Amino acid sequence: MAIETILATAALAYAGIVGLVYAKQESLLFSPDRLRRHPHDVGLSNVEVISLATPDKERLVAWYTPATAGKPTILFLHGKGGSIADRPERYEFYVSRGYGVLFLSYRGYGGSTGRPSEQGLMTDARAAYDWLVAAAVPPALIGVVGESLGTGIAAGLAARVPIGALALEAPYVSMTAVAKTRYWWLPVDMLIRNPIHAGAAIRNYRGPVLMFHGDRDTIIPLPIGRRLYEMANEPKEFVLVPGGDHFIFTEDTFAHELVFFDRHLGHLPADQ
Repeated sequence: MAIETILATAALAYAGIVGLVYAKQESLLFSPDRLRRHPHDVGLSNVEVISLATPDKERLVAWYTPATAGKPTILFLHGKGGSIADRPERYEFYVSRGYGVLFLSYRGYGGSTGRPSEQGLMTDARAAYDWLVAAAVPPALIGVVGESLGTGIAAGLAARVPIGALALEAPYVSMTAVAKTRYWWLPVDMLIRNPIHAGAAIRNYRGPVLMFHGDRDTIIPLPIGRRLYEMANEPKEFVLVPGGDHFIFTEDTFAHELVFFDRHLGHLPADQ
């Protein structure tokens, strides 16, 4: 076979791979469980199931429990996979400490209408925030928690609206940076439609931020999380989870998160 034929075949194969990745990238970034489940199905009680309307006419499912008097409320923005029904332990942890909780199902997830996209998820997060404010939750008592994919959405929200504090678990500077660690041999900058520039957002956020990252995270490598931390304004805190992979929600990390929120949302002195 002539070298020209070999090169042409290789070029065609590469172009085919590029085209496939471009066409299928949403399925790589978003892995929703579209099934709608009730809190009772996952062992939760005293949870209000609410329906949120977005400006672009999607209907979102969310679970809500109000805070006890004077306690903060957590707006939780989950990662790429599953739905809020896969995270009942997290919900119960917050509620058992008297925190209010709003767990949001993005569009296309857990019974919410629509299809996920970067702009769509940003719109959804803002709709959830606006609902809390309309429910008379003071912005200074709203703590936003982002998990994995949701860290970029959380940072984007925090850059646009007043909140009390921000916690990010397995964060990233951008989805472009994450994609380059896996698809270094592809022209990622030209292909990606949902870059989610968390770094640009975090520069515009002026409140306290806590970041967690596992030192064995192979999905969002640690250096990408550290880059985001370096871009953040003070006050900021970075917690390295030794031996932690991508899923770092444990009683220890949760306890640290609660101390952070209590300190910055008015319940603990600054030196604790």
